[in-house]
Amino acid sequence: MGFMYSVKDFLGIGRGKIKLQLSKINFSPGEAVTGNVILSLKEPVQAEELSVDVNGILIVTQNVTRQVQGRTVTRPQSVNYPLFNFKLRLDGEKVYPQGENAASYPFSITIPADVYAKNSTDGAGTFQKIMQSLSKQYQRTDWRVQARLSVKGIDTTDVVQINVA
Repeated sequence: MGFMYSVKDFLGIGRGKIKLQLSKINFSPGEAVTGNVILSLKEPVQAEELSVDVNGILIVTQNVTRQVQGRTVTRPQSVNYPLFNFKLRLDGEKVYPQGENAASYPFSITIPADVYAKNSTDGAGTFQKIMQSLSKQYQRTDWRVQARLSVKGIDTTDVVQINVA
């Protein structure tokens, strides 16, 4: 019995590329992230879906001190807290066409105006609670937009980092 997919198919070698074009990279809460996902495939590709998602996480890093074999060792440790995650399905299961810039899919995903205060039940949101309790720790937010052509094997993706302030 042979394999259904070759190593080339599994790894996506030679499949082509997906390109994420955004209207801009600096956003404010409440604004829409808009752009296009452009497919440039070297051959027709059977895929489960084409999607784009916007993710925001708060990354908190603090120094953690431990005793290791009688020595004091201090190392940074990071914890990720999700702020926002939204996936938009642009197209479904089908054979996507080959060709340079063969297909373009416009999209728009709005970042909530209260993204830094959401999940609040008592007036102080998760983000603010974390920030208040971490005054001696380092924190930053990481926002990304990712386009994905979901196929058997390794997906074809493109990622763009954005700023939300």
